[in-house]
Amino acid sequence: MAPINQIVSRQTRNQLNELKDGPGLMYLAYHLGVMGTTGYLLYLSLGTWWVVLAMLVHGYVITALFAPFHETAHSNAFKSRWLNESVFWASGVATFYMKTIFRLEHMAHHAHTQDLEKDPQRILMAETFWGYVYYASAIPSLQLKAWRLIFHPFGRISEGEKTYFPEDRIPDVQRDAWAYWSVYALVIAVSVYFQSWAALIYWFIPCLVGEPFQRMIRISEHTGCELEPDMFKNTRTMLTIAPLRWLNWNMPLHVEHHAISSVPFHALPRLHKELAAHLVHVSKGYMAGHLDVVRFTLDGIRNPRSTA
Repeated sequence: MAPINQIVSRQTRNQLNELKDGPGLMYLAYHLGVMGTTGYLLYLSLGTWWVVLAMLVHGYVITALFAPFHETAHSNAFKSRWLNESVFWASGVATFYMKTIFRLEHMAHHAHTQDLEKDPQRILMAETFWGYVYYASAIPSLQLKAWRLIFHPFGRISEGEKTYFPEDRIPDVQRDAWAYWSVYALVIAVSVYFQSWAALIYWFIPCLVGEPFQRMIRISEHTGCELEPDMFKNTRTMLTIAPLRWLNWNMPLHVEHHAISSVPFHALPRLHKELAAHLVHVSKGYMAGHLDVVRFTLDGIRNPRSTA
């Protein structure tokens, strides 16, 4: 595959890399608006069997806050640094993702995508069928979040985290953890004082039931793709419907994101037009992507199966 600078001209890359506040604020307003709507539907469903469906939908929307968390981890979702860092922190607290360690972990992921030894976000477990099912259940993810919440306040990091996280950054991890816990303690205290179950019903439980959706999205991005440094072969793009793509802040355009990670999320559709002819793994939505992944778990063949 030709180098990215031969596919996309410098002038075009400079245009795509332009940072703006407006698109991020629009996407954030859209996300919060959808979340408010699903929260209201959950409220209306309480006491009925519809609560199950409403909880799942609301849970998906809340855990999709991983999208702005991911984009702000790249420090390019907004032009204003304070806005970028504020959304990064708030979305991390809301979804129980520790921000500093994720940022460094994700940098390592981009530097070593699909590397058997060096990619800390490679989902090796999901490359077998039952491992795929287990990871999609979100049990491993929830265990990791709980472990970090318990041990990071005391400066303890795992052996796996040590491979990409320098020890001199451990104080940053501790500050993250204690800051997160201060918010959680405040929420608990207010809930007890007012004898309210609102935080549990509209936030915590939805985060638990919505996490499998996020694990499914993470699986679809790379699992079953080639184990080589070519981002056109080690990453999958999902061409999904616009409302779903917006809720995920254009993350379904994942090859594009890996091809030039400095391009902010709002410019990825334009980058897609530049790269479309060069894409290898392209699926018509997440369901098609998962069919490819399941086939791979059964036969071990990494060739692309679905095309746009």
